[in-house]
Amino acid sequence: MSESGEGGAEGPRPRPRDSFLALMRRFSRLWGFLLFLLIVLVLFRRVVLPFAFGALLAYLLVPLVRRMAPRVGGRVVAVLLIYLGLAGLLVGFFGGLLPGVVRDLSTLRESTPAAVARFNEDWLPRASAWFDETFPGLLDEDDTAAAEAEALPSEIVVRPEADGSYRVDLGEARLEVRESGGGWVVG
Repeated sequence: MSESGEGGAEGPRPRPRDSFLALMRRFSRLWGFLLFLLIVLVLFRRVVLPFAFGALLAYLLVPLVRRMAPRVGGRVVAVLLIYLGLAGLLVGFFGGLLPGVVRDLSTLRESTPAAVARFNEDWLPRASAWFDETFPGLLDEDDTAAAEAEALPSEIVVRPEADGSYRVDLGEARLEVRESGGGWVVG
């Protein structure tokens, strides 16, 4: 008898992990094919788009055709009835609904300036008055700050003189003006 100790017979070896290269091959097969399809769709979109739309339409209408076929006498009749129904919906949309929408949009386009004027002249002053009554003094701080900013003198003041020249007061501008070769340099 032999003892099976530490150096005895081993059981089934665990499957080694897939190498990075094998993983990348699987990834590139799946995503490479999808990338190829995307490139074909982008390059040939004018040719492929009608086929893609037809496939989508067929995919969406197949369950309806399967349900209708036994009741109306076959697939051909079911498809024709569905096409007639879709054509009726399109005619109803373009003949009935779309002209009303266009008419409403043109009315909106014509009445927008009057509505904006009414908003500015009637509703905005009312809302402002209500706001001032409800929250007194809230907006006055901003108004006083703007008035104070307007009252402050400018740092540079230019005044015309009687002889046609101009007097420039720099005030607190911390600028230095010096004559340099027929002109003035401000620094």
